[in-house]
Amino acid sequence: MYPSISKPARSMENDTIMLNCSLKTPTAIQVVTAMDTLALVLFVTLTTMAAVAVAVGAEAAGHFLRVESSSVQLSRLLWVNEAGPVLTILACVGMWVPRAAMFMDHAASIYVGCYLHSFMELMLSESGNEGWPFSRWATLRLRTGPLCCCCLCLPNPRLTSRWLTALRCGTLQTAILRPLLVLFSLLVWAEGMASGNWENANSMLESVLGYVLGASTLLAIWVLSMAFFIVRNFTLPRPHLTARFALNQVLVLFVTLQSNVLRKLSSAGIIPCIPPFSRHAQATSMDHQLLIIEMFVVTLTSHRLYRHPVKQTEAALKIRA
Repeated sequence: MYPSISKPARSMENDTIMLNCSLKTPTAIQVVTAMDTLALVLFVTLTTMAAVAVAVGAEAAGHFLRVESSSVQLSRLLWVNEAGPVLTILACVGMWVPRAAMFMDHAASIYVGCYLHSFMELMLSESGNEGWPFSRWATLRLRTGPLCCCCLCLPNPRLTSRWLTALRCGTLQTAILRPLLVLFSLLVWAEGMASGNWENANSMLESVLGYVLGASTLLAIWVLSMAFFIVRNFTLPRPHLTARFALNQVLVLFVTLQSNVLRKLSSAGIIPCIPPFSRHAQATSMDHQLLIIEMFVVTLTSHRLYRHPVKQTEAALKIRA
């Protein structure tokens, strides 16, 4: 008798939980009013981490403004070193205001595209690429990640100025393509909202733009890997070069891959519906919370890796010349 009563009770409880989970993304007021003590402590802690990351990034920006004389090099340093604080701010806003999460993700996508190209230019310029002799033993290693398994038959051509321009275009394409894709996705979103058919528009958007963005990002990471081996093997040793490159790859993976994984988990029902969040909104909130922690660590690491004296770089290049 008792087992037959307990099973419907659990079913009614689950049905009640699912009814409380609206398919619509909650507002900021709904998120705040639904918080318990643990959730409030979590949100306040993550917001404090974001504030600390912004303070560290502001201090680093002031340092570069004082010591860097070249405006072009200063712009590259700021784009690269401030990636952690900027992405932390975007994730924090998306965490507190769930209905703005889509716009924050689009802004982060645009920033990552510019960040990849700025990192390429910074890595080449700090190695003195304008004065490279392009000697006969300098070759371009095409068999690098993430496409190393697909390029086993490709030769290693001699490094020329044309190949260097091609490498720059490999990261420039994602800096140009990402804003265009974001603009297109916003147009599709606005059309879907106006016609009341947003679900179909959203599925079409994710299926089409997801592959394009993925291919663009893979190409940018591939050419960055080739440029990294060039700088490491055919120029003077750079301070923290390997650590900087590894941090670059980790940041891109966090921003581009993590959200897709969590979205797939929510579609499979692994991430539960927690009122007032739907499964998709809960996955997005988890992504932003994890991004705050990850970008906080990235900010502190960048602060250590990019604070070498500028005079040290200039002296090394004079010795090489």
